[in-house]
Amino acid sequence: MILRILQSRFRNALAGLVEDAGPFLELIRPSQDAQFGDYQANLAMPLAKKLSKPPRDVAQQIVDALQVDDICRPPEIAGPGFINLRLEESFLADLVQKSLNDEERLGIPQVESSEKKTYIIDYSGPNVAKPMHVGHLRSTVIGNALAKMLRFAGHNVVTDNHLGDWGTQFGMIIYGYRNFLDQAEYDGNPVRELARVYRIVRQQFDEPDKAVADAVLAETAKLHAGDAENLKLWQEVLPNCMDEIERIYRRLNISFDYTLGESFYHPMLPNVVDHLLQKGIARESDGAIAVFFEGREVPMLVRKKDGAFLYGTTDIAAVEYRMKEFKPDSILYLTDFRQ
Repeated sequence: MILRILQSRFRNALAGLVEDAGPFLELIRPSQDAQFGDYQANLAMPLAKKLSKPPRDVAQQIVDALQVDDICRPPEIAGPGFINLRLEESFLADLVQKSLNDEERLGIPQVESSEKKTYIIDYSGPNVAKPMHVGHLRSTVIGNALAKMLRFAGHNVVTDNHLGDWGTQFGMIIYGYRNFLDQAEYDGNPVRELARVYRIVRQQFDEPDKAVADAVLAETAKLHAGDAENLKLWQEVLPNCMDEIERIYRRLNISFDYTLGESFYHPMLPNVVDHLLQKGIARESDGAIAVFFEGREVPMLVRKKDGAFLYGTTDIAAVEYRMKEFKPDSILYLTDFRQ
């Protein structure tokens, strides 16, 4: 809240100096070192380049127009044009008292309508073919906290649980179902039995056992191609997996505006690949379609030579859909740093 008050005061001081003060107001930040005060405004230097004036002269011009006597001690100009601000104790005491008297919002105002933004928050995102783990808990809790804070601030927030319900993990489930399933165990507890066969196939896939790996990838490609048997098995398995995931979300008291898994975007993937080819962003490589990046030997595959699509292809389709459907200002992803 203090930062927003300071930005408002600086916006008034910048009137007449620059048409769009927004980017410069972002340069007002809490000080990293207490000797420089509580807040530091580093906007004079970039503004000086725009105005073709010495930075300290611009800083002085800003300070002369800045009305902060009721909240700060007299601003100090340091170095090439930093503006250091020290908050008055009486101002801080008044804020604390107002917060105590405001049980609903603790003195925190909502953003002005002109500052309201639309955020999409992509979090949790488990693979439904296997049990959730602590990494999903971390993403889920942090993502949910961000959604609550942004909504409390007055922004429009769209939460989307981008489920892994269509990729290689389902090829593993399909292969495991046909080769390792204990039908009695499956009838009694389908999720537990699917997790068991998944672990068996995963171990063989990772070792790797080439025959198993090839079989898994073939099952995945058949699913993506619309094979009737694989689709039927996917439709049978998916509700059981979703029930288990929803049980955990209910326990956490967490819900989502949308749960659009990879399968939702699958019909869009051929157009994504065609678009990348038409734009010259992707090209054919050994029968697959890939995007090459300067300085990186390994490209990003968007379609394998067997016709199957990859996570990256789905991610691109998700971005395109979200931009068209929700027109967000920002999309926030909560995921493991390795991804």
